[in-house]
Amino acid sequence: MNLLDHMRTFVSVARLSSFSAAAQALNITLPTVSKSIVRLEGHLNAALLNRASQQIQLTPVGQDFFLRCSQIIFNIDAALSAVADSNVLPEGHIRVHATNEIGKRYLIPAIADYRRQHPRVTIDLVVEDRVPDLHSEHFDVAISLVPPGNDCLFSRNLGAMYSMLCASEEYLTRHGYPHVPADLIRHECLTPSEMPMEATDTWAFEGPYGAVNVYIPPSSLQLNSGDAIIEAICSGLGIGCVPMAQATQMIGERRLINILPDYRLVSQGIHAFYPEHLREDVCVRSWIGHLSNFLPKLLATSLQYIGDRQNYVQQGDKQRENSAATFLT
Repeated sequence: MNLLDHMRTFVSVARLSSFSAAAQALNITLPTVSKSIVRLEGHLNAALLNRASQQIQLTPVGQDFFLRCSQIIFNIDAALSAVADSNVLPEGHIRVHATNEIGKRYLIPAIADYRRQHPRVTIDLVVEDRVPDLHSEHFDVAISLVPPGNDCLFSRNLGAMYSMLCASEEYLTRHGYPHVPADLIRHECLTPSEMPMEATDTWAFEGPYGAVNVYIPPSSLQLNSGDAIIEAICSGLGIGCVPMAQATQMIGERRLINILPDYRLVSQGIHAFYPEHLREDVCVRSWIGHLSNFLPKLLATSLQYIGDRQNYVQQGDKQRENSAATFLT
């Protein structure tokens, strides 16, 4: 076995937390798996697995090496597959799960574009806000911000999303604009009431000069639903965090204004999760490959739209103010 084979064996052992399961998945013998790990550790002169405990656990070095190996192997397999599939048209069926925010706003356009290129692939998209079990519910791919309820999955990063700090024009007219995150302490900031206090009393921003954490005082209005908070923000009851997909639509409709646009709330990665046995599936590979190209462009377009729309609204407001001032004089 060469170094790449040893790396594949290590990744399989780490994913499955079992030498025997890795041997079965790779169709090799258990002694071969054990020797491969020993030789890899000898080559690196580092312990990758902690064998003292009953369960296989990665050492800190092993955890870092696992993440790097997984990406390397994925890239190699993707390159090989791209050549192998260049003359093969995907044909079949894919069952996909996605959260509401991602599914409605981003996956529907992605599916439309994908099926124009691959009309022989049918897609069953289930959109709901819960974490599925891919194996028991027979999903091929899950698109979400958090891993589904199964550890033995491959994943691929498809881009990043973040919530946007928003308020209504009515609220800002009455209370004024915050200019820096520290100004939020003087505003009514709406947070979910059912989340732990430590998760809601501090908002973390990525600003022009690095990370900024801001203490958020308790709100006079307690709401346990994200949708209710968004409606409260639209109704002028306070400032709050609105998921990027919904913020894009509501800013376009002039229901909300993005405040502190130079400060982004900490982003979350969108990932495609899929079982190991579908790693070589032509339809799954082509679908995930399409998403990895399509979604980052769509997310960037959404951000550009928000900026352009907000600038357009602000310029229109200034023109109306100037026209009114000219008329009065």
